[in-house]
Amino acid sequence: MKNSIFLLMIGMVLLTCNSSSYMESNQPFEVKNPLHKAQFSNILKTNEYANAFNKVVFKGLQKKVNRLVKQKQSTPYSVIRKENINNVSFVNLSDKGNDIQLAFQENGSDVKSSVHNLSLSGSSGSSNNNLNADVVGFTNVTFPFKGSLDYYIPNQNHSDLIEGHLTFTINKPGTWEIILSN
Repeated sequence: MKNSIFLLMIGMVLLTCNSSSYMESNQPFEVKNPLHKAQFSNILKTNEYANAFNKVVFKGLQKKVNRLVKQKQSTPYSVIRKENINNVSFVNLSDKGNDIQLAFQENGSDVKSSVHNLSLSGSSGSSNNNLNADVVGFTNVTFPFKGSLDYYIPNQNHSDLIEGHLTFTINKPGTWEIILSN
């Protein structure tokens, strides 16, 4: 190990010393001292092995990254951030369509009437945050879709309002329902 480091250092010194004259003359690089020539050829072999090793490692890492990207894209949905929400369920109602409906529940009962100041934001389509409407959510979206919502809802004791927040991504096209349980 020490010999290869020493040889590598000598090679770097040789390259540094001769690189400017090489660059100016455009002549092939030549090592004149026979002792340096032998050491330099060992350095070149070491570099060839290192380059081959790096190519193998890089290809392996590249395959792993590609596999992870493909896996992430194949998941139908993901929760990026969730605050003050006990449970979030994503239900694919149909493979057709491009809508995302929201449902608010507490202990299995609909509590949409208890939600205050609903704010919706999405990467595409339009949003309906009118809590008096039959369907609340996003319409005419393009997948993959990234959305977020903020709202206030009474706590378990109904003594105070807490702010719920959800940021999510849905990759698979279709009609979806997101059920938020507090």
